[in-house]
Amino acid sequence: MKKQKKWSKNRHQIFKWGLQAFFQPYTKTKYGFSFKTFRDTKRRPYLILTNHQTTMDQFMFAMCFPKLVYMVATEDIFSIPIASDVIRYAVAPIPFVKAQKNVSTILTCKRIVKEGCSIMMQPEGNRTYSGQTEYINPSVSKLAKMLKVPLAFMVLHGGYGVRPRWSHTVRRGKCHCQVEEVLEYDQYKDWTDDQLYQYICQRLYVDESNDGKEYFSNRLAEYVERAIYYCPNCGITHFHSQGNKFHCTTCGMEMEYLPNKQIVLSNGQKAPYSNVKEWMFAQNDYVQSLPIKVTDKPIITDKVNWYLTKLHKHKKLIAKNVELQLYLDKVQLKTKYQTHTFNYCDVTSVIAMGKNKLGITTKDANYQIKGDVRFCPVKYVNLYYHFVAQQQNPKPEKEFLGL
Repeated sequence: MKKQKKWSKNRHQIFKWGLQAFFQPYTKTKYGFSFKTFRDTKRRPYLILTNHQTTMDQFMFAMCFPKLVYMVATEDIFSIPIASDVIRYAVAPIPFVKAQKNVSTILTCKRIVKEGCSIMMQPEGNRTYSGQTEYINPSVSKLAKMLKVPLAFMVLHGGYGVRPRWSHTVRRGKCHCQVEEVLEYDQYKDWTDDQLYQYICQRLYVDESNDGKEYFSNRLAEYVERAIYYCPNCGITHFHSQGNKFHCTTCGMEMEYLPNKQIVLSNGQKAPYSNVKEWMFAQNDYVQSLPIKVTDKPIITDKVNWYLTKLHKHKKLIAKNVELQLYLDKVQLKTKYQTHTFNYCDVTSVIAMGKNKLGITTKDANYQIKGDVRFCPVKYVNLYYHFVAQQQNPKPEKEFLGL
């Protein structure tokens, strides 16, 4: 039997030092970032669990460790022409496909731990849109017990304020991260999966939606429409942002986004919802109230580009400038020559990717849909999971809407 090559390479550590030499002063200057180095006196592998607030947090977390840690990364970075090959060669991230069974990911994690190296993962799987830690998949506790290593809990504070997921700009402010606790394997090995899961959720929970801290920019509201799509006057709609203000394109209601991350009407009066977290809770409630029915007219449409994706392969463009139509029971992609329908009953997952991308997975293929800079993938994710919840028997008291 052919001997398996080691995942860890000496060059990975060299690239790590080089990247840190660049990113440490860059993040300090650009993001107001500071960190506390974790001194691993026992020189052993860890499963490092972190929250997920901003685009740069993987680099920020990595700086806390003198030795390279191998990061679990979503499939999106493996489809970038040229860059994905460079990333794999330089730091060898562990591939993970969202909303699918990832047997190869688990086997790779076991292999890396056996080689004496640590693994870092963000069990939310999604960057927060609202400042509050997103849903964590319970399978993380099973992985921890399988690896039988200490758990290092690392939390970034201030990342949402400095650069929200939906934003295109970095705000002036401070953020900081460090290992806040190490949970030894002997401490949790006799816990049930649910006990460990609840503990992980508790240790990684952060809510910065209304913490009183201020972050400054003259473009605070720009692209908040990537996260919100519900107007209390109009239902599902589009918003448009510019500078520190945004408005509903249907009724014209205008809001202002303040440095403390709160929202008011442009005239200074109280807004329907005080911050993005409250707004997203309201749109979740609205979606859950919608009856599942077949309609001839779409709820809303967007102009997008449509791609076919495969892990470790560059994505292939299927069509440009496609009309993406949202229904209660399906989505449709309408080109100049044909209409392709994704019935929700034939779809296995719908996910938000990055800032303005949507992933749709069927039994046969993975697709990526990229909209313009204002595209909101959240509404498509929420409507799909609302449909899934309504097919369950008995129906859940509180629906999981995909984030």
